[in-house]
Amino acid sequence: KQWYQRRVCLIAGDSYPARLDVGRLSRKNTVQVEMLAVGGSKLDKVAKQLEDYVSKNKDVVVEKVCISVGTNDIRNCHNGVNHLMGPFKQFCQKIVDLFPDSKVFFQTLLPLPCGGNGDWKTNSKVIRFNQIIFNECVFRRFYIIDAFNSFTLPVWNRWSPHIRNDRLFSGSNIHPSDNRGNGVLARLYIRVLHSRYFNPNVFQ
Repeated sequence: KQWYQRRVCLIAGDSYPARLDVGRLSRKNTVQVEMLAVGGSKLDKVAKQLEDYVSKNKDVVVEKVCISVGTNDIRNCHNGVNHLMGPFKQFCQKIVDLFPDSKVFFQTLLPLPCGGNGDWKTNSKVIRFNQIIFNECVFRRFYIIDAFNSFTLPVWNRWSPHIRNDRLFSGSNIHPSDNRGNGVLARLYIRVLHSRYFNPNVFQ
């Protein structure tokens, strides 16, 4: 009897991908997608998600790993996010150790709702953490899923801290709306998981 290794793509991280329909992300007989993402997850919890998966699935070939992390880590940072650079570097090294032969994709953080016209801090933290993601991905030759620009206004008013495209969200909720917003995010993941061609929303 011939033996076949199971080949999968993993999605890990926080509530952004966790709210997507994994059945619609998969395609029968081509790409099997497994969702590990759990709402509220921070760097340490996501690392544990992936460690546990590898230890329990040693015969599985992981072709791609898509990760969304950072939003919960920056939430209570009142003095910037530069102190997360070290933990994020360690996290990325863990990914390399666990998945040395896989393609790795990091989703950038989505813009957050501002607390008012004077709230410049909220999305400055988002933008700074996205820079940390970008720099580490360039260094390690990981790929980036540019979700941030997919959810920002086409034109920013530089005198206003509000950069989020609220049509893709439900009120002040940090998550994309169930239909329109999640549809945009799902399409980004579908392109990553299935396309073999250049994708303008993914870069290395």
